[in-house]
Amino acid sequence: MSGANVQAGAVLAVTHLKVHFPTKRGTVKAVDGVDFALQPGETLGLVGESGCGKSTVARSIVGLVRPTSGRIELNGQEIQGLSADVMRPLRAQMQMVFQDPYASLNPRMTVASIIAEPFLIHHGRRDTDPEVCELMRQVGLDASMRRRYPHEFSGGQRQRVGLARALALNPAVMLLDEPVSALDVSVQAQVMNLLDELKRERGLTYLFIAHNLAVVRHMSDRVAVMYLGRIVELADRDTIYRAPAHPYTRALLSAVPVPDPVIERRRERIRLVGELPSPTAEIRGCPFRTRCPEAFERCAQEAPALQEHQPGQFSACHLNEQA
Repeated sequence: MSGANVQAGAVLAVTHLKVHFPTKRGTVKAVDGVDFALQPGETLGLVGESGCGKSTVARSIVGLVRPTSGRIELNGQEIQGLSADVMRPLRAQMQMVFQDPYASLNPRMTVASIIAEPFLIHHGRRDTDPEVCELMRQVGLDASMRRRYPHEFSGGQRQRVGLARALALNPAVMLLDEPVSALDVSVQAQVMNLLDELKRERGLTYLFIAHNLAVVRHMSDRVAVMYLGRIVELADRDTIYRAPAHPYTRALLSAVPVPDPVIERRRERIRLVGELPSPTAEIRGCPFRTRCPEAFERCAQEAPALQEHQPGQFSACHLNEQA
């Protein structure tokens, strides 16, 4: 993207990020050259089908997965490859909330211990009961429940515990990996409203990962669409939903149900046919061309770059390139 989206003043900037996994059958390019930047107080929605590399991007940012190449900067400081001692205070500025709230909480620890753990790890503090009670209050949990264990809570309550733990060290950036997809629809709305409220109160910056485009529309200021390890479109939320530039984005949006039954019956669905390339295949040309209804000869020969074809709207598609 020629650095077009790595902007001055970004709290988090990712440049040419690649995460490749060698296997016996070849190399899986889970993330294959991703660029984006987050401005303070912004929510960037990262969307795409399962397996497109969304979660791997987030995990590489927080150090759970080692990037193959690229650059990750937090407030202008490059953070990948730093020693554990140097990274520890920086980790406090970035916290991750996972998709499955039960799997991410230690079942042998009380909720109070789970929420207090960041204080112990980063500050060596054990007298944290007042802070734990306040954090539980902020995420809508009764502090009298703090001596209970995760299995005694509902799914939505467990996700709130995960949020309280992530907020303990006052992070600047939160990476939210499908934070509501494992919850009932009614609970999803409650958690999304809570995330909005916390963002306003604390001035948080979010990378919001999801496959549900309706959820992303509600939460995000800008949206990045991923396909097979690459961002194929990036624009502000209203532009993406009003005038998507990439055929893959249009196909995703056509599958989102419309609440008006008359419009729903009349609108055209874009059905993707063709086969996904093998994860270890060396892709020539555009990675989406095998399923794209608008592919032409050039798509098989040359991979399109992510370029700005309208102010603030980037897409990786030969159809959008200027003649």
